[in-house]
Amino acid sequence: MLAAETQRLLHLHDVLTKEIGRLDDQVKRAARSDPAAPRLATIPGVGVFGALFLHAEIGPIDRFRSSHQLAAYAGLVPTTRSSGGKTTHGPLAKMSHHWLKWILVEIVQTLKLAPGPVGAYYRHLLRAKGKPKATSAAARKLCCYLYWMLKEEWTYSEWLQQHQQVRRPEVRPTQRLGAMA
Repeated sequence: MLAAETQRLLHLHDVLTKEIGRLDDQVKRAARSDPAAPRLATIPGVGVFGALFLHAEIGPIDRFRSSHQLAAYAGLVPTTRSSGGKTTHGPLAKMSHHWLKWILVEIVQTLKLAPGPVGAYYRHLLRAKGKPKATSAAARKLCCYLYWMLKEEWTYSEWLQQHQQVRRPEVRPTQRLGAMA
């Protein structure tokens, strides 16, 4: 009886392995026909499946007017309360697109160890804010980067080059020093 049960389980394993392989091939074919998937797959830690998942969860980027709107859609923007001239920021909003938020946080788990702006931002906030807040803030930053990658049709390395050119211009203005009295 134990041998018969083992044979049935082995047969089920074989059938499921073939089905998973067939579905993997379908996903890879879908990735080849999606123009955004290869660009999103250039992000460290994002493969073919993650790129398709990201693109499916975000949808057409033109429906968002800004990167802040995409971050708010993902649920990565903290709540804000203002009263009497004081503004406080609270926890992340409970209303969110849970799957998009989840995959962005998962990508940050890889990027926080890698060199680059997301990892540097995470490490900058880690000591002051702690792991959960630093991870959420880094995911929000990544979400904004994704917006511009999709909007401008850049790969991750192309986006980094654009980002560095904006942040660090080659020629800096000089200020004339006046005479000290």
